[in-house]
Amino acid sequence: MGTIYSKYSRERAPEYQIKTSIHQDEFMYVSKTALTDQAVDHIKRIYSNYEILKPVYHPNKLAKPLSYELGSVLFEYLEGKSLDQLVLEAVINKERKLVYEILDVFSNFLETVAEGYYCEFNNTPEFISVFGKKVKLEGLNSFTIANIDLNLDNILMDNDNQLSIIDYEWVYPFPIPLNFIKFRAINSFYYSHYASLQNFIHVEDIFSYVGVSKEEIPDYIDMANKFADIVGTEKELLSLQKYLKKAIPFKFTESVEYRAQLFISSNQEFSEDKSFSFEIKEPEQTIVCDLFQKGQISCVRFDPMEGRGIIRIGEARLIDLEDNIVQISEFSSNADWIGGGYYVFLDSDPQIYYQVENKEYKRIEFSTVYIEEFPEGLMKEVLKKSNSLQNEILINQRNISSQEEKISELVVEKNELLDTLNEMGLNLSIVKENLSDKVEEINVLNHKLDSSNQEISSLHQEIHGLQRQMQELTFLLTSREQTINDMTSTRWWKIRLFCKRIFRKNVD
Repeated sequence: MGTIYSKYSRERAPEYQIKTSIHQDEFMYVSKTALTDQAVDHIKRIYSNYEILKPVYHPNKLAKPLSYELGSVLFEYLEGKSLDQLVLEAVINKERKLVYEILDVFSNFLETVAEGYYCEFNNTPEFISVFGKKVKLEGLNSFTIANIDLNLDNILMDNDNQLSIIDYEWVYPFPIPLNFIKFRAINSFYYSHYASLQNFIHVEDIFSYVGVSKEEIPDYIDMANKFADIVGTEKELLSLQKYLKKAIPFKFTESVEYRAQLFISSNQEFSEDKSFSFEIKEPEQTIVCDLFQKGQISCVRFDPMEGRGIIRIGEARLIDLEDNIVQISEFSSNADWIGGGYYVFLDSDPQIYYQVENKEYKRIEFSTVYIEEFPEGLMKEVLKKSNSLQNEILINQRNISSQEEKISELVVEKNELLDTLNEMGLNLSIVKENLSDKVEEINVLNHKLDSSNQEISSLHQEIHGLQRQMQELTFLLTSREQTINDMTSTRWWKIRLFCKRIFRKNVD
């Protein structure tokens, strides 16, 4: 099959310009080749770095060189996913917890991979000659032999969750703080995927999470600048300038040869074996890629070039198996500026993501224009967006003024309420005192009421006894009246009464 992927590092100084390629013949392997005569020594140093680092790292943590010849070195090809790919997938899927778990894996790997080869940082003459003296960093945990190329994209995780280092281009035989390596790795990753990350997580939060303090960062920026000056690459400077929020001028220093790459996936996982490369021979052309019998597709990643540049995408569309045209639009991109179909990339790995309906397609088409200078149309778009942002700023400033007035009014209202509350508190104290007196009076009255209730209860008992006696007397009286009535009704009583009357008359 031959070469299936190549990456050119032409933005560097001539003595460091190389090409990295992935090949597949009888087996897959990786090559690094000098692009200039001056870079031949650099390739030799990369090959030698394996022997320097092999005793430092745990076994099987380094991609092994297979062979070396003047100006070229071959390495074994390792299967797996890079940590930057795993983080980006977690971001796309909005899995914040997983992002932090991968950052833990990265940080722990740096802190354990060179067991026995750590020390406290000190300003050695060798360090000072490269990076300058950094007093504030003294005492920090450091590698005794430092591979500062331990970026997220250079650490691979296989199916067994084992980590390997696939690139060790920059090795220094003197102590360098681990936090500098973390700073470079995170800063480079964050601003390579800024469009996807900016609204999901802040770079300062990542620095803090992996233990890089704000106080250390100015020294790391200076160190990274010095390293960029040595290598001659603008990539390091660009990401640092983004972190510092400085304007980044864009210019081409030489004619650019473009090479685009298209990745397809059914599950948001991208790999070289499911990608297509295109040589861009004309500034304006339509890129067409045959997708027939490539399986279902739900996500597309379009890398329009290998390095910084500007591209205008007029139309992006898919044609399905029924010849229906499906217009697609960008879902995410690491472009530094987007507007009017233009994408401005200031980093070395431009990427545009598209999400599509998960099914099979015949082909995909991109209408592209590659631009080597800012055209009038793009400038108008930039000016238009700038004016729009200025208007938004003015509106926000007016809103802020309005909100500040409301806040002042609320502060006055708050103070009035506090005064009222204080008065109510004083009145409440008086009411509490009066209530306490009333409670005492009520307790006295309750005591008297209890005594009265006892007296009433005694009187009720006496009345009940008198009522019972009255009932007994009434019954006795009724009984005697009945006896008298019975007696007066007898014949004897009547005769007695008649005789008594006669006797009285005779006496008279």
